[in-house]
Amino acid sequence: MAPPPPSPPSRCLTRSAWLNMYGPVVLPVVFLLSLVYSFLLNSLCLLGDKSGNVAIWDVRSNLSADSSSASTATPLGDDGVLVFRPHAQYISGMSWDSSIGLVTSSYDGTARMLDVSASMWQPLVNATSEELEFSAMEYDATHTRLVWLATNEGELCAVDPRARPANDGAKSSWAVAPISVFDKKINTVSVDARAGASPHIALSSNGPVAIYDARRIADGKKEASKPLHMLMHSKSVQGAYFEPCGPTSRLLTTCYDDFIRVWDGLAGDKPSCPLRVKHNNNTGRWVMPFRASWCAAGSSFFIGSMNRQLEMYDVSPGIAAATCLFRQTSDHMTAIASRYAQHPTLACCAAATSSGRIHLFRV
Repeated sequence: MAPPPPSPPSRCLTRSAWLNMYGPVVLPVVFLLSLVYSFLLNSLCLLGDKSGNVAIWDVRSNLSADSSSASTATPLGDDGVLVFRPHAQYISGMSWDSSIGLVTSSYDGTARMLDVSASMWQPLVNATSEELEFSAMEYDATHTRLVWLATNEGELCAVDPRARPANDGAKSSWAVAPISVFDKKINTVSVDARAGASPHIALSSNGPVAIYDARRIADGKKEASKPLHMLMHSKSVQGAYFEPCGPTSRLLTTCYDDFIRVWDGLAGDKPSCPLRVKHNNNTGRWVMPFRASWCAAGSSFFIGSMNRQLEMYDVSPGIAAATCLFRQTSDHMTAIASRYAQHPTLACCAAATSSGRIHLFRV
């Protein structure tokens, strides 16, 4: 059965209680906003929840009138939050690119694209008839121009956003048909998007992280099913992300063995792990697993802690050991932050907790 059509935009039922760009802040909302993916333009933050909702938050609307950071531009909506329901289940991935807009994926087996000019959610793929559940997603804007989707059963597939189906019930038109990579759920998909980088794609799962050549997979070559590298870990890896910029291909992994690793040399034959950070990654049953996230400029990363803090570590290339740059918290942050996203140009980071609150930190 196809999921219900996406709902029209609706505004959050409550306004923010406070926001001060000079320190840690929080946006309380009426439904669970548990994932922070990225900032858009200057002041928009994208969020998704476990019920298929997607929210766009205009931070400007919550700035205090006497704040020097407040913008004179017209904010988005009356309270700064627009809420959509493009999916019927858990939002598993969100990706923004100026060439195609906002793409989302869900455990309901669908992926959609927000057509901003038409104010409509367009179907990108519907795999409900194939009983696929999308557990992760990433758009490759650099090499293949494909939306890569991972499943709960360890499969990888891709669709071309330029050739989406005409209606929601259409059969999936794969650019890359599902191929089996792992025998368990794929937690994250990451593409090395650096200019001039090799077309690598990283997949994290229950143990190893597999590195593939995305272009070979897209071209359907026989050798494409063999990974370039398998980065071994002793326990489940909850996140694996390529550094957004830098001279070499580096990968940041978060593992349940209580280590955060920085892998280097992925473009060569023998990847190495020059940096490891000891960190308590066992969040337990009721808190979403940590996923260390690169800073926008690379060379450092953010991660939450069991002490309800936002931590930042310096892992610049060539250093002998990682250094903790700061640990920030707030009296307002009463839950553990598991997802993070830094503004691409400003010294501001958003952190989301499983209690449904979004905190902004000046970093």
